[in-house]
Order: sequence, then C-alpha cells, then structure tokens
Amino acid sequence: MDPVLRRFVVIGGLGFIVDAGLLALMISAGSGLYAARALSFPVAVTVTWYFNRIWTFRDGATDRPGREFAYYLMVQIVAALANFAVYAALLRFLFAERASMAVPALIAGAGIGLVINFTGSKVIVFVDRKIANPHHA
Repeated sequence: MDPVLRRFVVIGGLGFIVDAGLLALMISAGSGLYAARALSFPVAVTVTWYFNRIWTFRDGATDRPGREFAYYLMVQIVAALANFAVYAALLRFLFAERASMAVPALIAGAGIGLVINFTGSKVIVFVDRKIANPHHA
C-alpha cells in the first residue's frame, strides 16, 4: 500500500474514532440522530485536516493554512454529502431509524467518503505548490 494512502487511512481512522465517539456520546445524552451527526462531522474534519497536514501530506502543506483548510473543508463536504446520504438511507430504509444502528450506518458511509476524501486531498488540497507552480518561491 502506498505510504501516503496508509497514513491517510490511519488519520481517517482517528477521525472516525472522533466522529463515532462524539456521535455515540451525543446520542446517549439525548441528541437526535441527525443533530448529533451535524456536530460530530465538523469536529472530525478539523482533527483530520490538522493531522493530514502535519503528517500525511506534509510536503504538500501550504503556507496558507486558512485557505488550505477551506479547500479541505470543501472536499470534506462533498464526501460528507455522499457519506451522509448512505448513513441516512441505511437508517431510514434498512435500520428503521434505530439508534443502536447509527454507528454501523456511519461505517457504511465512511467507505464512499474515504475514496472521495483521499482523491480530493491528494489532487486538490495538499498539492505541493512549489512543484505545481515552479515560480512559487
């Protein structure tokens, strides 16, 4: 397995733990299935951006972290829409909206999200700007 993909998967695993842990915690505290997901997602995105920036794609990290985060967030939103569509469809049509099935539905959505996130991160977000733009000093 490509070392960059391997690091991306490790950081994705960390993001999943943050996402699923916060999701389960909020549901157990009485939050709705969808409201809990709306909070767990942005927290996980921030965690994964930071660690992908400093470890997975460190050679592609830019000197403009705010702009980089904005691109990362856009990629994550596209992936999250696909992820959420799978999550919601499974909960609604297969799992009869049982709270006990929220994490398995999240796992299913994570697969499609992984493909979109890795491709977008590698091609759009963490492109080594010094290589992509030889005039960049």
